Amino acid sequence: MSVLPFRARTGVEPLELEESVPEIQALKHALWREQAELARVSAERCQLADAFQGQDMLMLNAKAERCFRRVAELRPGEVRSWFNLGKARFRNQAYEGARAAFNEAILLNPEPNVRSQIPFLDAVMNANDGHLGQALEQLDAVIPQLSAGQARQAEAIRDEIRAQLRRTPSASGP
Repeated sequence: MSVLPFRARTGVEPLELEESVPEIQALKHALWREQAELARVSAERCQLADAFQGQDMLMLNAKAERCFRRVAELRPGEVRSWFNLGKARFRNQAYEGARAAFNEAILLNPEPNVRSQIPFLDAVMNANDGHLGQALEQLDAVIPQLSAGQARQAEAIRDEIRAQLRRTPSASGP
């Protein structure tokens, strides 16, 4: 054991250390609670993957939305948290909520891959809401920004919208 005084060994007076112990303990407990919550959310994600087999897709999508909403609450500064929540809501056809989550993701300045997917998904939501003309314009604007696979998917949707507009010209929507 060192014979140097405590201050010389640590640079801290014993009294200062004793005064900060409750604060350190409180921070440790807060960290443990946060880690436990993140572990619970991670376990929920794993359960989602396991539950996929044989479970109704709508129930699975609702569970995914709840999980991603919780992740966004725990990690509000992460683009992926909001983007995943938006995609889950998109799959549940909760378009207003999806748009709100995507807007949160955009505010966090996402990487180009995510930034280009959001207008594409918005175009699909507009098409599903019957706003075909608006969706067509959005798709024309976003296709050059998409990856090759996404661009093919967007082109197929665009072609489908054009065909529908030819069949029913009044279906262009506002």
